[in-house]
Amino acid sequence: MTVQNVDGVINYFGPRDPISENINFSVHKSGEVHELVTVFSYDNLPVVTSNNYDPSLYNIPANSIILSAWIETLTPFTIATSTPLLDIGLTELDGTAIDADGLFADVAVASMSAVGERVIGAGALIGTSVALTSYLNATVSGGTHGAGKLRLVIRYSPPDTAEGI
Repeated sequence: MTVQNVDGVINYFGPRDPISENINFSVHKSGEVHELVTVFSYDNLPVVTSNNYDPSLYNIPANSIILSAWIETLTPFTIATSTPLLDIGLTELDGTAIDADGLFADVAVASMSAVGERVIGAGALIGTSVALTSYLNATVSGGTHGAGKLRLVIRYSPPDTAEGI
């Protein structure tokens, strides 16, 4: 699939990728603070590569300050072997990592064993400004897991784009 963005109008050429279409997201705005909220399952993590990503999704504008992030368990993960670890970070649209675990680093999936449990992001990008337009990227490594659904919330302050200021 090829995606073309012309003045904010997204055009798709070829078959659309079901991965990016199955992940729910929204952005809530309250003054200077925006919240990117997304829900994803263990088998449908947001992963960016140059050919599978809709550029209108999960866009955190360049020069935004990442204020905070948390994940909340909606459906506990099922752990089959070992202890899988979850990393969530930011990447460029072509898949180049800005910081692969800049929001959450080595979160033990076992720590998300009950509905409503929250893990607060403590990665290196929290409290900093991201120089590039950023997209979510999540990976789970080590062990085998199944089931599981999470809500991710990222609070950020976008750059001031008001004219005349």
